[in-house]
Amino acid sequence: MPYISIHVSSDLTQLQIKNLVEGTTNIMAKILHKKAELTAVSITKIDKEHWFIGNKLATNSVSAYVNAKISKGTNTDKEKSDALRAFNQLLDNEIGPLTPTSYVILDEVPATDWGYDGLSQQARMLKRTESGVIDMQYYTEKGKKERSDFIFSRLQKFRQAIFN
Repeated sequence: MPYISIHVSSDLTQLQIKNLVEGTTNIMAKILHKKAELTAVSITKIDKEHWFIGNKLATNSVSAYVNAKISKGTNTDKEKSDALRAFNQLLDNEIGPLTPTSYVILDEVPATDWGYDGLSQQARMLKRTESGVIDMQYYTEKGKKERSDFIFSRLQKFRQAIFN
């Protein structure tokens, strides 16, 4: 359920807007494994008279700023790095050449702090029974397995320490 806000310092054609939205949705789906059908994208054009770089008006350059909100802990560092590069390439292809001071931010938000349709992401992650209540049996069994796996791994380390 990502939300991506794109700000650009240039006029865009309808084709560029379409390509930016499709490219953004593809990056989120293919690189960051987000659901395309839940990906929201907004694009805002900032007048060049309102865009500054290094305390100077950036009238002779094209700049962009992308802020993508994703759930914290749902992507690896490599996936995030790949997404940053893909966003830069997409923007450069569609509206570039970009200034080096074009920024992409992947803003990781705790699952408790955002959601859609009245439910947080954390609530959506909870396993529930068919009647909609939290499946306590599932979590009890999961806890037992995690504790058993932890004890087994500690025993393995203990054995290795004794016999090595």
